Amino acid sequence: MGWNDETVPHENPTGTPVLGDRVPVLIVYGELDTQANSPSSLPAVMRFSVPALYEAIKGPKKLMFCFAGSGHSMVWERSAEALQHMSKQWLQHAKVEGLTSGSYFRDPDGVLTPLP
Repeated sequence: MGWNDETVPHENPTGTPVLGDRVPVLIVYGELDTQANSPSSLPAVMRFSVPALYEAIKGPKKLMFCFAGSGHSMVWERSAEALQHMSKQWLQHAKVEGLTSGSYFRDPDGVLTPLP
């Protein structure tokens, strides 16, 4: 299963979105990841976009980072230490570098730039 058009917008009985509200969401992906960001030339059923997933989550408690120069196997790449650091912050405090929401590009020096 996984996140898709049916599960992402799921709301609780009060109409509040579950993902990004009751369940805060952290998404981290590599800039060069073509498995999680497939070409738009593929049929819709085979296409996946991490930024589109982020946008589909309606709650305000969502945070996304795109790591420069990283691919699909971030845990085994140069970005692994930063990924572990961010994951630990998120799991302990529901914050990363003091941030609780928004989408950011992380350059090789660790500088965060907001994404449009």
